[in-house]
Amino acid sequence: MPYSRETCSAERFHCVIQRCFPDFPVQSISYLAEGWDSTVWEVNGSHVFRFPKRPAIDSGLRKEIRLLPGLAPALSLPIPQFDFVWQGGPEFEGVFVGYPKLPGVQLLPERWAALLHSKGGTQCQRQLGEFLTRLHRFPLARAVALGIAEGNRESWREQYRAFYETVQRRILPLLDEPAQGNLSRAWREFLDAPANFQFQPALIHCDLSGEHILFDPERGCITGIIDWEDAAIGDPGFDFTGLLDYGPEFVQEVLAAYAGPRDGGMLTRARFYYAIGPCYEVLYGLECNLPRHTAAGLKSLHDMWSG
Repeated sequence: MPYSRETCSAERFHCVIQRCFPDFPVQSISYLAEGWDSTVWEVNGSHVFRFPKRPAIDSGLRKEIRLLPGLAPALSLPIPQFDFVWQGGPEFEGVFVGYPKLPGVQLLPERWAALLHSKGGTQCQRQLGEFLTRLHRFPLARAVALGIAEGNRESWREQYRAFYETVQRRILPLLDEPAQGNLSRAWREFLDAPANFQFQPALIHCDLSGEHILFDPERGCITGIIDWEDAAIGDPGFDFTGLLDYGPEFVQEVLAAYAGPRDGGMLTRARFYYAIGPCYEVLYGLECNLPRHTAAGLKSLHDMWSG
């Protein structure tokens, strides 16, 4: 059963945490955030507890449990360090984690625009460039030893071939003819171009967007990177996809501070990943019976591809 704010109260999570970790007194609990996969609660003003919303997400959280302790020392920005790990048991059948709360707020595009207007500067871009350099240089054998599935250029290509088959079957019939044609053409061109699969595989966050970047608006600096359940070995260009929300100048400034594996097609591929991004929301809405997400994803696809 999904664990969401709609179906689970703060009182329930209070009881779950206290039952699973009786030596950790829960004095206060408040709703913090909710994404597609998890609901997040602030406990005692000092810790964050994250609960998957459906059992299929448990494997991604278990991946984080294995990966993050070994990855953290190699990075230039803080990431969650789980003090509390529940792998399932009689007290609670699901998996969940708790960690000391990282400072800062989400680096949403509107917050970035306000920060840029008031302070200017490129500190955040430099921080992200160094962070991505260290992440993408992390030894792949070490990542695999920490639980990341092995990957290479061909497996990445096969992943997108399979994704396109799903798009053809479940999404294209829901679009008007111009959007169908334009989106199909872009997918085929992407898959058929060998240059798109000549990148050097790297460990990637695979969901590096504003919701997962924390920053301090007073100091104008990034304070942490969260939510690593999608981490994978793949195209390093993918980690620039979410940064496109902040505009081309922002991305170029990140690239100027980036010394990881790069090639001339990185941003072209990032723009393709960005343009097909709404497909994920359509499928999420269909699979979880959430029509508002299906409708929002289809609207975005129409806006991008009908012209």
